Amino acid sequence: EDYVKRWEGPPDSGPLSGAAKNLAQTYQAVWEQSEFIALEKSHNRACQIHAPEGKVIYGRDQLIEFLTGYTKSFPKGSFRVHHWIVNEESSKNNRIAIRWSFSAEHTGLGSFGEPTGAPVVIMAMTHAEMQEGLVVREYHAIDEISLWMQISSYSMS
Repeated sequence: EDYVKRWEGPPDSGPLSGAAKNLAQTYQAVWEQSEFIALEKSHNRACQIHAPEGKVIYGRDQLIEFLTGYTKSFPKGSFRVHHWIVNEESSKNNRIAIRWSFSAEHTGLGSFGEPTGAPVVIMAMTHAEMQEGLVVREYHAIDEISLWMQISSYSMS
């Protein structure tokens, strides 16, 4: 939680708006309530996602499977956007970059092993390429090393 306190208040880039706001609201629904149906309104059904560990994910179904590993491990928490930008250039797809965090406790069984109760902060960035209002390509940079360290150091204490 100390990581997140540095960025209390609205994002340092100003209040969310437009496509960035829509994407952030989608991920807030996914991370905080496991509302994966929100991805139907934000992601092309054939989207390509680049995830941690060099994983390449194709389509919403695989994206849901990937995110479920996190949401099962950390079922209750708080999603926050710290910075965002939209890049709009003529003759190119719009691109969105969001730096965000998710504060939670490791209380569920998912991709991160047996529940430990460890308080964690997931620090991440998402870069999305949009076409006709939907994500067609997305990159997730999630600091899993820090996440594993938070879990293991809590387990050892």
